[in-house]
Amino acid sequence: MAAEGPKKAEVEAAPAVETAAKAVAAEEAVVPAPGPPAGDSKALVVVDKVADKPCVVNNTPRNSNDRDIALAKVEIEKRNSLIKAWEENEKAKADNKVAKKQSIILSWENTKKAVIEAQLKKKESVRYTW
Repeated sequence: MAAEGPKKAEVEAAPAVETAAKAVAAEEAVVPAPGPPAGDSKALVVVDKVADKPCVVNNTPRNSNDRDIALAKVEIEKRNSLIKAWEENEKAKADNKVAKKQSIILSWENTKKAVIEAQLKKKESVRYTW
């Protein structure tokens, strides 16, 4: 019985090989027609999905409690974003104040240095004139 199985498969495969060879000779594309799956076969059947559109029913809250929770979350997010924006604004103000004070201090230091250098040059010129 085992010998009959391979012979039978070879006989069934032979016509498919011949048709494929004829199609290649005729330069045609060969697309095998899908047959029905065998009863004992564990073939995977792939079904194309329908367009993934969100269902209107799934996007709406189911009851007023869900709606209240969703609205509360939105308000919390809004409040948090406003708080974050305020914090960033305050940080920017503080950074600007620091930069302004630093520039004032640097300009004061530079003027003092310039005054002292001018006095040194004046003293050096007086010293060498004698």
